[in-house]
Amino acid sequence: MAKKNSNILNLYPGPKKSEIKLLKELDKLMLSGNFLKLIDESEKAILRFPKNRVLYTMKAIAHSQLRQIEEALSTLRLAEEIFPNDREILFELARTYKDAFDFENAEKYFKMSYQLTPKGFKDARADCLNELGELYWEYNCGEEALEYWKEALKENPKNRKAKENLENRSNRYGEPETSDKLLNDMHHFRLIQTRKYLKSKKIDKFTDIYETNQIIWIINAGWNNHVAPEKEKLDTLSVAEINKWFKSIKLDFTT
Repeated sequence: MAKKNSNILNLYPGPKKSEIKLLKELDKLMLSGNFLKLIDESEKAILRFPKNRVLYTMKAIAHSQLRQIEEALSTLRLAEEIFPNDREILFELARTYKDAFDFENAEKYFKMSYQLTPKGFKDARADCLNELGELYWEYNCGEEALEYWKEALKENPKNRKAKENLENRSNRYGEPETSDKLLNDMHHFRLIQTRKYLKSKKIDKFTDIYETNQIIWIINAGWNNHVAPEKEKLDTLSVAEINKWFKSIKLDFTT
């Protein structure tokens, strides 16, 4: 599907006058969704202007729109060789690796693009962080995803995608939303009790899988014994009241 808006001509400053007309023609192909022709014309244009970064990006996006992921990656890898440490090329590489379900490379290139983006470019930096959040969310790392979206909004409070992601994927506790409201409450109870345990032991994380399983079992039993019988209360209490209730429940972690 063609994008409604295109800012491809704004990606890089200073194209030569002889290239501007060509770029506008390619941009029209992008907006109209004529990706096959865009690929063909981009290839010809690259032969004429091999040092124009935009051409590689446009060709790669066209391949991605046609789900030709390997071809898109090949185009962008070539661009990376020609324009090393170019933040826009790295950003597009990251998005394409994301489309290819390659988590490690997507994460790597989003972070590289972010680090190479000057602090004054708040929109671009926020976009990198938002994409990282979406990447982590897709791989069921909800807490990390929320943190990236929060960081994106710190960079640029007007970043619409990050704002929507944070609003739509956070529950009333400011934690990752689940498919079931009661699971949100159970997860919140588990977090509160886990923090209480770690604080009592003066540690910041579990030492091994045996300890993890033992403490989670105790916490789950605590939920079943103390909260589940009165779970209807959860619909009537505020978050502050729920926090007070959950924190007041004392579990025996020595068993």
